[in-house]
Amino acid sequence: MKHILLTIFIGLSIFYSNRIDSLKINKLPKKEDARKFKFNSQTEYEVFEDNGIPSFRSFDYKRLRGPEIKLNLVRDTSNYRDFSNKSRQINIKVSNGYLVGFDTGEFGGSLYWFDNNGIEKYKICNGRIKNIHQLNESYLVTEGLEHLNIDKGQILQIKLKGGKWVAEKYLELNNVPFVSMMINSKKDLLILTSKKLLKVTTDKKVIEIIPDGFWRNLYPNSGLIRGKIAYFGMRNGILKVDINTEKANWLTE
Repeated sequence: MKHILLTIFIGLSIFYSNRIDSLKINKLPKKEDARKFKFNSQTEYEVFEDNGIPSFRSFDYKRLRGPEIKLNLVRDTSNYRDFSNKSRQINIKVSNGYLVGFDTGEFGGSLYWFDNNGIEKYKICNGRIKNIHQLNESYLVTEGLEHLNIDKGQILQIKLKGGKWVAEKYLELNNVPFVSMMINSKKDLLILTSKKLLKVTTDKKVIEIIPDGFWRNLYPNSGLIRGKIAYFGMRNGILKVDINTEKANWLTE
């Protein structure tokens, strides 16, 4: 009986240990403190939803986002900056195949269309693709780069024209959009850039929720929205924000 109870206790401990609501609530760190966190890459949190429960785990740079498909990737001198085996990749199913985004940081990136078999393809545009969101019959793509003195980003709108997907400029961003999520019944876009937390409305109005953030050097990698609460995973902790009241906390183990 003792062994059964111990097994149940260990199982529950493991289950609850990965829940975000099990983390400690702290005040937001100052920028000088966050700069020290930058070098603690062994503690890097990714947020995700586990059976409807906001949860966290160690961030895996190689984790593919979206459906898994086998792609016919032939790398040559004409496309060597488009993708590589070191790229982060995001796949989105569309009506005639897949949109596939690659992000290899300072080495390049691109957005491609692939057919349902992952064989036929064409490049839509260059860009370090961070995320892809559906907006009615089109898609919003966030892309950007932060490297050395470079810190830039933008939102592109991907539309199907004449049977082919094309990219158009949607909105310029002053900083790289690390993480983005659709909110308000998928009408507005919540974006965590290198310096700010923004809400972009469907009429392209930009609202600053947090105008001067501390997380630039902590490489935010993921986001999760539950009602009015947003979570962002990064090095050393998780940022929790009430997007209505703008109250924010720093969560740690």
